[in-house]
Amino acid sequence: MTSSLLKRLNEPFPTRDSVSHDLLSILYVGAFITAFLYFFKPFGLHRVPHGLFWVCFGFGLITVLFGFGFNLVTRYVLRIKTDVPSWTLWKWVVQCLVMIGLIAFANTLYLMVLYPSYFGSLRVFFGMLRNTLLIGVVPVAFSGLLIQLRAATLNQQTAVDIGSSTPRSPSSELFVFDISHDQQLRLPHDDLAYIEAMQNYIVVHYWCDGKLASQVIRATMAGAEKMLAESRVVRCHRSYFVNTAAVAEISGNAQGLKLRLHNIDDLYVPVSRTFISAFKAAMA
Repeated sequence: MTSSLLKRLNEPFPTRDSVSHDLLSILYVGAFITAFLYFFKPFGLHRVPHGLFWVCFGFGLITVLFGFGFNLVTRYVLRIKTDVPSWTLWKWVVQCLVMIGLIAFANTLYLMVLYPSYFGSLRVFFGMLRNTLLIGVVPVAFSGLLIQLRAATLNQQTAVDIGSSTPRSPSSELFVFDISHDQQLRLPHDDLAYIEAMQNYIVVHYWCDGKLASQVIRATMAGAEKMLAESRVVRCHRSYFVNTAAVAEISGNAQGLKLRLHNIDDLYVPVSRTFISAFKAAMA
């Protein structure tokens, strides 16, 4: 059981790369915190002499402000990427516990400022901080496991559904990529394997004489998307395009789908959840 849990902790974890989703989630949490504290009065809140609802509302508001602020910092300042295979369950749990610790710290200070005679000692401060973290570990880890299992199950079934699609006939389309002002890369449609982003460039991976070759092109993913709009090469991830004709095998995990391409056994192209519907339609 321990080895199975450790394996789960090191498997990819699904997240939504959306600021609006983060804000909505933390608003729900803030509302829950307000209601929970008001009705159950833990951590000595029964000693609050008056205005308990507004005190609890203050806790909820601090939760929203610090929680959403933490998400903005991790997203735009620390630039932590959560839509990559290296983003695993244990990293998500650690991130959540750090956020819980920050919120607990702010809320405990808030209570000490409001009622220093009741909550003014350092012993009470560190006791509340410790209890908040201990209480948060189990539900955070458990909810993370449920989210991961549900997403993996859905994506594995999607992989089976897409994999049963009828293969499409070869295409005679020709792709032309500008390498420089006097040099071009001209590729028959079925020779293109996949494209990935590399800062201000894209890397085109293609078959040449039966071997996989690569060419760096000065272009953006948005520009490539316009050029490939009418082809079978579809965007499957923020950083990837894939030629649907090159897909040999489809599997699913918690973050989305993984594609193994023909004659490439040591590499999988990811399909993030945002692009699953478009990829499924392209494979139909």
